[in-house]
Amino acid sequence: MVEFPNELVDTVIDLLQSDGPALIACSRLSRQWLPRSRFHRFRSLSLVVDWDTTKSRRVERLLALVFSPLVTFVKCVKEVKLTHKWNSSFDGLAMSPREILRQLACCGIQPTHLYLDCYRHFKLPPRPKSVMSFRDKPLPPLPMEAFARPPGAGQPEARPRTVMSFNTRPPPSSGPAHNFLPDGPPAFASSLVHLEIQLENDHVSLNSIFPYICACPHLESLHIRGLPVYIDKNMDSGMSLALPPRLHTLHIAHPLISDWIISLDPVPNQITTLGLLHIHDNDWPGINRYLDSVAAKSVQSLIFSYSGRLRPHGPGPNLKNIRRLKHLSLYKLHGEGPKSLLGVLARLKSSPARQTLETITLSLRFVPGGERYSPAKWHTIDTELVDRAVWPRLRSFTILADTETSAEFDGRKGETLELTLAKLSFSAQIDIPIALSIRANLGQCDDLGILKIEGIPMVYPHEVPLCVEQGTTVRSTLGRQEITAWAAGITS
Repeated sequence: MVEFPNELVDTVIDLLQSDGPALIACSRLSRQWLPRSRFHRFRSLSLVVDWDTTKSRRVERLLALVFSPLVTFVKCVKEVKLTHKWNSSFDGLAMSPREILRQLACCGIQPTHLYLDCYRHFKLPPRPKSVMSFRDKPLPPLPMEAFARPPGAGQPEARPRTVMSFNTRPPPSSGPAHNFLPDGPPAFASSLVHLEIQLENDHVSLNSIFPYICACPHLESLHIRGLPVYIDKNMDSGMSLALPPRLHTLHIAHPLISDWIISLDPVPNQITTLGLLHIHDNDWPGINRYLDSVAAKSVQSLIFSYSGRLRPHGPGPNLKNIRRLKHLSLYKLHGEGPKSLLGVLARLKSSPARQTLETITLSLRFVPGGERYSPAKWHTIDTELVDRAVWPRLRSFTILADTETSAEFDGRKGETLELTLAKLSFSAQIDIPIALSIRANLGQCDDLGILKIEGIPMVYPHEVPLCVEQGTTVRSTLGRQEITAWAAGITS
């Protein structure tokens, strides 16, 4: 068999990394194709311990397999995802998250990316009054009601109430961050570069989560998602912690982490990329404390992932003290993209950041309905962004299509983006593809060469049948030749 250069083989396999069957086929070609194929096939390890005890046994069987001397994929694992829904206070029903992660570490797995969605993983038990370690003294079992999900879980509108506890505890001995953890340093602490933690409907102790983060010396990116239903806000007196020195990317959904950062002495200003994930109106004051502090001094990239609308006034981000902003991104905006962008731009006008802003990225979730698509809003954005006196360094305005589907916002589950765009064109009473309509309404930005539209298919309304409630099929009345002529005039 003819051997290709290794660089070419790696390039081909990298292009196929998301295609499982293709990777299997590549690995069977020859030994030359096997290592890179195996790297992508076993790069991510996903473990789930759910209510089904069978699944917990699957994790144990996998761990037994990993310890086998015949296993050769261990070094390929660079990403570990652990979902653990059992209450860790119960013994014997399932392995705890810490036990699973330690077993993986013992067999030689050293991931750079770790994703944790573990119930009560960051909740510390009360300190025992005797000299006996709490690990030697089992906790009393909780009632079965403790397993029930809080009311409103899974509903975006119903935000669970956060409970704060202010208990007092004696100061621990000083030392490294992991000395404050009852079980010692966390697994993979020395190899982690990216850490993502899901806290939705969880119970969290600041005494547990902060030392965990600080015990990872090479951590560069931290994502804290979801709102805890209970927060033990007490911090042991005498606890001296510092952010990992390489940490530069922070994504938060609650002022839980940001309030802690600005309480450090000295206040670190190393964060250059700040992501704000679905911040609730009640949480903006806490987020703004961070934005107004020295901690936000170095922020160059600001990312909003928000399901609502960001208005010019009222609850929202205070950007007056952001001075070095270069990149602004807005994602997961359910039909409110243009309005939210105008709201953020209005806030930036009173900020020094308008002098430094270079790129804007807007990711849209297209939803059928005439009220969801307004050419007038795009005209307003067009007039706003071409004003060089306000945005002197702006060089790129990119519009993307969010391809994720949601039954709540997108209507039928699994509906293709093409069909959604066709419905949107029909409901908005335009006879051209949405992408061309947006480009036409942003004509001045297009003339300046700063406009980029990516990932939005060119779908003509008459090419996809649109089923209405009566069951009839409606098609666009504009002919193909007329549309082609119109499109040629726009793109020329």
